[in-house]
Amino acid sequence: MTSKEEWYAFADKLILLAYSIFGEAKIDITEKLFGDPKILSLAFLCRTVGNFKGVIVLAKQGLVVEAQILTRSCYENLFCMGGLIEHGDEFVKAMHHDQIRSFRSQGEFLLEDFDSAVIGDADFVEQLRTRLKKMKSRWPSAKLLNPKQTVKDSVLRKAYLVYSKLSGDAAHPSILALKRHLVRFEENDEKIMGLDVNPPENGTEIADTVNLACNAMIGACVAVN
Repeated sequence: MTSKEEWYAFADKLILLAYSIFGEAKIDITEKLFGDPKILSLAFLCRTVGNFKGVIVLAKQGLVVEAQILTRSCYENLFCMGGLIEHGDEFVKAMHHDQIRSFRSQGEFLLEDFDSAVIGDADFVEQLRTRLKKMKSRWPSAKLLNPKQTVKDSVLRKAYLVYSKLSGDAAHPSILALKRHLVRFEENDEKIMGLDVNPPENGTEIADTVNLACNAMIGACVAVN
C-alpha cells in the first residue's frame, strides 16, 4: 500500500511535470485569441495546478474534506479539458454560453428582490434590465454546463463516478458528509453522543484522496500535452 509520504513525493513530480509542459508549450495567437482550445487548455492546467497544490497543503494539515473538495475541482477541470479535445470550438461555444447563462441568472435573481432603498440607483437597474434582455435575445438557448453531460460520451465518462462521490462526501453538506462529525463513546458506563469539530481521517482517506488528485493531475497533463 502506497503511503501518504510516497503520494506527496509523487505529487511534487507531477507539479514539476506541469511546469515543464508550460515551458515547452508553443501556441500561435490566432483570431480566436483566448477562445482558442489550446490556450484554454493551458489555462485549465494553470487552474488544476493551483487546485492540486491546495489538495496537498490541506492533506498535510489533515483536512480531508477540504482536500477532497479541491480534488473534485481537479476532476471538473479535467472534464472540460476532455471537452476541448473531443469537441474543440463547439465546447468553447458551450463554455461561453455557460458564462452568459450564469450572468443572466445572477442578474435575474437580483431583479427578483429589487429594493431601491438598497441599490439606490434606478439608472443601474434599467441598464441591467436592458443588458439582460439583449443577452436573452442574442443567446436564447444558452444553458449551464453540466459535468455529467460533459463526459456523457467521453473517454472520461467513468471518472464521473469519482466526481459524484466527492460531491456527496465532501463538496455538498449531505447527511453522509455531516455524519463524519458524529461521535459515540462510553463514559462511566453511559453511552454518550457528541460532535467532533475536527474529525480524524477514516482509514487511509488522506492517501486515497491524494491518489485521486494525482490521477486527475496526470489526466490534465496528458490532455494539454
